[in-house]
Amino acid sequence: MTMSERDDTHHEAPMPTAAAWLGYGGLLPFAGGAAGVWLTAGFAQSAIGAALLCYGGAILSFLGGIHWGWGAQAGADRVGARLVWSVVPSLWAAFAMTLGLLTGPRVGYAALVAGLLLWRVLEVAACPPGPVAPWYPRLRRHLTFGAASCLALAAVASPA
Repeated sequence: MTMSERDDTHHEAPMPTAAAWLGYGGLLPFAGGAAGVWLTAGFAQSAIGAALLCYGGAILSFLGGIHWGWGAQAGADRVGARLVWSVVPSLWAAFAMTLGLLTGPRVGYAALVAGLLLWRVLEVAACPPGPVAPWYPRLRRHLTFGAASCLALAAVASPA
């Protein structure tokens, strides 16, 4: 059963309060960063933009850590595939942050948006299923699109 099938089958699965608070609360720095990029200029905009770029990279890396944890479990199936997949988001995040710092935040934000969306597609389509709680795919979908939207908005407001 793939992650998307689990998402469809357990559409109404109750989400633990801690997962909801921590997950959706993790969108606050994205929203605050995007607002800060829109509402400031000069050094303040650059500083907020760099912080948003770093936070986005950290979150993308975290997504790979989830798969590392699944692969590191005793008796996990397809351990090698899980561990290989798990490093992709960290490598992409490092690339996106470096690109953003060297060429400008707009390019970095765009690379992070692409990484978040691509990882979501790959996670649903190609990654081996893990020990996923029924509510997890729905939360991941919401958080991915929330984070990607905020980064896209910051990219629009950033200097070229």
